[in-house]
Formats: sequence, structure tokens, C-alpha cells
Amino acid sequence: MESGKFPPVSVRLTPVGMSTMLQHHNEKIFPSSHQFIPERWLLADGTINHALERYLVAFSRGTRSCIGQLLAKAEIYMALATVVSRFHIQIYDADFDRDVKVKRDFFLPQPGTDSRGVRVLLS
Repeated sequence: MESGKFPPVSVRLTPVGMSTMLQHHNEKIFPSSHQFIPERWLLADGTINHALERYLVAFSRGTRSCIGQLLAKAEIYMALATVVSRFHIQIYDADFDRDVKVKRDFFLPQPGTDSRGVRVLLS
């Protein structure tokens, strides 16, 4: 199909969706996406790369986006700040392949059925 041309009506009316995991782990946008590289969000001069924000779709986008995303983010920031400031956190009995690596995706990416989840010790 040529660029700029619309597909036939039968195709245009077909609902299309995609998992957020597929977007967040697109190697063209986020190289080495399964590795923790916080610097990927910064430009060479150290400022935030706002161009990447358009690819964050955890709460969806557009008219169907999560109505409570600002409240959810505020709650996450407050809870995380409270836990991190009050406790020493240590990962307990976690295995990447068993407990972290995505093996199923039923709307939410999930590890295998043998996973007990990522557990932590708080002290």
C-alpha cells in the first residue's frame, strides 16, 4: 500500500491494539530496553529528553487514557518515597528468569506460573 493512502473500509474498521510492553521494549526506541539505563532519558547536555515521553504509554494515550493517572502517579511517588526513606531494602530470593522475565501477557505482562514474585526484605 502506498504511503498516505487509506486501506479498504473492511480493514479500517478492524480494531487494532497493542500491549504497552511491546511499546516500552521496542529496541528501535529504547535500545537495550531490558536493562536499567536511566541515562537514556537524558540528552548529551544532561537535560531531560522530552521526546521520549511520547512513547510512555503505561496509562494509555488520547481520549481513552486513564482518568486517574495523575492521582496514581502521585500515590506511587509518595509511597515509594516513604518506603525508600524509612527502610533498607534488599531483594530476597529472586531470579530474573523465574520472577522478572515476561513469559505471559494477558493485558499485563507477567512472569511464568512458577514465579513467587519479586520479594524484598525491609529492615
